[in-house]
Amino acid sequence: MDDRATPSRWFDRAPGNTDNWPEQEGQVVEAWKGIDGLQRAQWADASQEERLATLQKAENGAANIQGRDPMPVTLDTEARPEEKGYYDGERIRIGEHSLNNDDVSEVANTLAHEGRHAYQDYAIEHPGFHSDGDDVRSWRENMQPGNYVEPDDQRFNYDEYRNQPIERDAFRYGDTIEQGVYGTGRDNE
Repeated sequence: MDDRATPSRWFDRAPGNTDNWPEQEGQVVEAWKGIDGLQRAQWADASQEERLATLQKAENGAANIQGRDPMPVTLDTEARPEEKGYYDGERIRIGEHSLNNDDVSEVANTLAHEGRHAYQDYAIEHPGFHSDGDDVRSWRENMQPGNYVEPDDQRFNYDEYRNQPIERDAFRYGDTIEQGVYGTGRDNE
């Protein structure tokens, strides 16, 4: 099977309507539970390349369930150790330190979180894709120049970064997927 970032056929693409979010989240959880490479024992023994391939497979599945195109998952060799990953509008970048050192549940949370940002972008670009127009309006406004709070912006505290609309939604999503797959996760504030 080709696990590159192309629409995968191992999941049926979900319609763009998000009225069934709990169902879609449950589908992602079940799909990720079925990926051997996301299991702790296999992750521990996997090479960096195998881990990235596993993350790509997980992203392909989640994207298809969500009804969007999957993003390439790449390694960020220049990320600081505390930088887990980010979505740059074209790909999901996973920090090398995180990929090599963090528990698979944390890396999966990061992948789900950054994939949610890809979903948010897609929803903004495709009116009606996400059923809650208020969500999309708040995401669009939050992404406007000057409105997004960077995590290392000294003018703001971490809670202000985490509680802005696009991050609050992405943290909730990442934590929900991590909790469902591994039974772990942070509080969904």
